[in-house]
Amino acid sequence: MLEILSRQLFNFVWVLVLANWARKLSRDNKPLVQVAMYPAGFLVGIVASAYGFEGPLTEAISRICMFAGFVMYLVGIFSIRRAMEDYYNSTENIRLSLHGGMTLFFSAVYLQYHVNRIARWKKTGVLS
Repeated sequence: MLEILSRQLFNFVWVLVLANWARKLSRDNKPLVQVAMYPAGFLVGIVASAYGFEGPLTEAISRICMFAGFVMYLVGIFSIRRAMEDYYNSTENIRLSLHGGMTLFFSAVYLQYHVNRIARWKKTGVLS
């Protein structure tokens, strides 16, 4: 259980780092705020269920907050993806194409893989 909790906590933090990096690629992009709503919605949901009144309304509000946070996380992940594709297909044209399904299912890990590919390309000049 501790391993799952610590891995999720690391994922929260790392996605925030990726979102901040993507914000630098595209100034009109808002991934940092969108991704930050995931842990915020999760915490609000926990607080609402732990310290709220007993009953189905409190439980429903808790679940809605958690679900809304997760949806905003996905919006943020796809916003990071869009910023990467826009920047690396116009400013630094490397013909970057990120798969939507892989972004959905592997989110931060998939995006970080491509960030590492781009870093290797900048260092060696070879896009692998």
